[in-house]
Amino acid sequence: MKKYILWGLVISLLSACSNNILNAEALKQAQEQQQKIESKPLVPSKSKEWDASFDCDPVKAKNLIGKNDLTEKQILSMTNARVYRSAYIGEPVTEEFRPDRVTIVIDPKTKKIVASMCG
Repeated sequence: MKKYILWGLVISLLSACSNNILNAEALKQAQEQQQKIESKPLVPSKSKEWDASFDCDPVKAKNLIGKNDLTEKQILSMTNARVYRSAYIGEPVTEEFRPDRVTIVIDPKTKKIVASMCG
């Protein structure tokens, strides 16, 4: 045990002696890179992850209320959503908004959809 403490002390003392001071050339390069990054215009992402064509349709989501025996795939295709989330009445769910998600609230006794919303 004492050996490990001694090695830890030696390593910490040696690392304290290292020189991390930037020379003038390295500092100048870092500043140029930062200016290059800041000068680039912000361009919206073209990623398929947030493609608006996959946004949930709230009107179609509301039409699901009262139905039962629907599969996850059926609900996703009916609402144009990409992400499916279901919960029982009174069950807590996260509140972050995702336009591509449909949330279904199910009555545990009747298995009917009592609420359906996008986000």
